[in-house]
Amino acid sequence: MEGAGGAWCDGAVLRFRYADPGRRLAAVRLWSSAIKADLVFRDELGAWEWSCARPPLWRLDYHLELVGPHGERRSTAPAELRCPDYTEPDWLAAPAAAGTWRRMPLPGLTARIWSPRVDTGRILVAHDGPEYDSSGRLGDYVATAIESGRVRPFHLVLLPPARQDQPALRPPARQDRPALLPPARQNRQVLPPAGQNRPALLPSAGQSRKPPPRKGGERERIYAADPGYARFLARELLPRIRARLGGGPVVGAGVSLGALAMLHAQWRFPESFAGLFLQSGSYFQPRHDGQEAGFRLFRRIARFTGLMRHAGSGPMRHAGSDPMQQAGSSPMRHAGSGPIGHAGSGPIRHSGSGPAIPVSLTCGAAEENLANNRDMADSLRQQGYAVEFAENPDAHTWTGWRDALHPHLTGLLRRVWI
Repeated sequence: MEGAGGAWCDGAVLRFRYADPGRRLAAVRLWSSAIKADLVFRDELGAWEWSCARPPLWRLDYHLELVGPHGERRSTAPAELRCPDYTEPDWLAAPAAAGTWRRMPLPGLTARIWSPRVDTGRILVAHDGPEYDSSGRLGDYVATAIESGRVRPFHLVLLPPARQDQPALRPPARQDRPALLPPARQNRQVLPPAGQNRPALLPSAGQSRKPPPRKGGERERIYAADPGYARFLARELLPRIRARLGGGPVVGAGVSLGALAMLHAQWRFPESFAGLFLQSGSYFQPRHDGQEAGFRLFRRIARFTGLMRHAGSGPMRHAGSDPMQQAGSSPMRHAGSGPIGHAGSGPIRHSGSGPAIPVSLTCGAAEENLANNRDMADSLRQQGYAVEFAENPDAHTWTGWRDALHPHLTGLLRRVWI
């Protein structure tokens, strides 16, 4: 009967194998955080095998799908392939500052808060907070960064997605009207099929490449550049959090759609935030993200990213009309490090409508969101934001986001809380 699988990274090549001496399987498929492919059966090995040039990453989350002779399917356990140059962040084993966890009831949700045992008014608020902590180790990062002296003490507020039963979250009648964009099929990109030595990027909608921090339409709707949620966060949640913790403007953080929602809220209500930390934001555009066009809120996101690309005078304070409702060796590259050409930092400027604040963006070098993150970094710089952007050698994964917390979140917090 078939045996165990294996995977290797020799520096330049990734190789996957699954033993099946009697060839009892009809197919073996690789699903991973960056690539997908069909393994090929090799008679001389009595095994299924596939190899490819190493993508720009240090590690890979993957599993194999085993297809039986009658089409029955089962999957191997999730696994991680590490390349020789990968090391975990040093802070994972570092001493942590003393602090306490508690819960804070808020309209539509209950936040979980960690506070250091010293007085402080500094606050970091994170979307998808429970998953950011459990899978992305955000709470551990905060406690160790404070203990090491890398950052000044601050409160961490973990926000789960809000429930939709809040009056402020009820969408306007025309909120999702699909105006301003051509039909999705005109912009759809066709991905090449996976061959023996030619990996194909995983499609975005509904596949395991993008593990959503929280599944379900509720999270998708409120985080997909929703004006009602932006107002709810800035006018209902943040004032209560600041009043309870004795703080001022907060630093906002998020991943994927959570990053998009945090940027959207700051852009509409700029006085509410002192800085933003945005990881692999879902800044969909028709020219880059045709494979996402089937996502039901694609057009709303694309309207917002289109406005951001063409905005030239900083974040906008909405007091009247709302345009959103109208129509190889080292893959790591940092801001200002040469070939990227999409990053850097500049002086913090203020527009007539609100502050253009420090923003740090990270994105996996092996994920589909890379092009739209590069564009967003450019757009923010043109609007006067003090932008730093880094491509980390991973994909759209919690481990990749965890590994980028230091030095990138560390650097942002030091800039904001000098």
